[in-house]
Amino acid sequence: MAGKKVFSLLNALAVVLNVLAALLLLSAYMADFISPASSVFFAFAGLAYPFLLLLNLFFAVYWLVQRRRMALLSLLCIGVGIHYLLRYYQYGGNLEPVPEDRPVTKVMSYNVQLFGRYQTNAKEGGNVSAASRDTMLDVMERVKPDILCMQEFCHLATAFPTIPLLHQKLPHLRYAYPALAERTSLSGVNVILSAYPVLQGGVVSDASPLWNGYSAVYADLKVGKDTLRVYSLHLQSVQLQKDDYDFAQRWTTANGETEGEEFSVGSRRMFGKLRAAYGIRCLQVDSIVAHVARSPYPVVVCGDFNDTPWSYTYRQFGKCLKDAQVHSGKGRGNTFVLNRLLRFRIDYVFYSASLDNWGHSVLRKQASDHFPVYTYIAF
Repeated sequence: MAGKKVFSLLNALAVVLNVLAALLLLSAYMADFISPASSVFFAFAGLAYPFLLLLNLFFAVYWLVQRRRMALLSLLCIGVGIHYLLRYYQYGGNLEPVPEDRPVTKVMSYNVQLFGRYQTNAKEGGNVSAASRDTMLDVMERVKPDILCMQEFCHLATAFPTIPLLHQKLPHLRYAYPALAERTSLSGVNVILSAYPVLQGGVVSDASPLWNGYSAVYADLKVGKDTLRVYSLHLQSVQLQKDDYDFAQRWTTANGETEGEEFSVGSRRMFGKLRAAYGIRCLQVDSIVAHVARSPYPVVVCGDFNDTPWSYTYRQFGKCLKDAQVHSGKGRGNTFVLNRLLRFRIDYVFYSASLDNWGHSVLRKQASDHFPVYTYIAF
């Protein structure tokens, strides 16, 4: 009898936790529709979607083993958001090979993290890590993109000759926006390099403080007889510092230990940064999406969105554009990895529905804090 009573109490607790997990999963779905400017709770739920999905799968199996109808709660919640699952993991997408009988354009996006400027070395002038920079340039050389969008681009003419090295590694990328001279002080900006002529370029202004209110640049490129508008953007980041990364590492690893006070301080600090970033990204997203909607040409939008596929940011772009990873990618497509547990897809290539797409890929090369992505586009 005592055993049955304990089991009944365990199931009662499981019911409460299952209902809570199901409600949180439904809240994650709402992250698409509710702006973080109105309520940041749903944005946090969307961030936790992969973990909430696994938790509901656990409860579904738990009840199925007991042949209880309670399993239907989690199964129905998962079923309601099945299209969200497709954003999380791709089983192959468009598996057709890149056609050889029509002109295609290879587009690459890469947050180069100032080419390793955060990994300074006093012997190299205290500005850059030559190893990180050279690894990133080698990756670009192997991919040989026709269009290269970079975020957090840095060039310091005296100690960091990025542009001459880019010309050496990628001589076919003859055009750029903003125009890159041999000597420039460009640092931490968005750039677009192209094998196609740049007809015109510009910036997308918004009300946010990032990049002095310019979170995206665009360039109209002459591709054969057609014109393609390409955006390179970098939406507001969480601004995590070394102590935040250290805290996340200790908290999420099996042998990590955080004392009560340390956990309280660290979690409040990180949630505060996340809340602030969500608010700024709303302003940026609304401005850029409106600019895209006014484009007279088909568009490709590349960059570091700093948001997951279950977010207000993703839905605003997804309403008018297609996601290359969903259409032609494989697997999870994570582009930002903190550790084995914290892996996110926050770098994207979106494109107009009038364009065709093949072969979206993530290059898991750890030189920057982001993995580069590339895909093939055609009119």
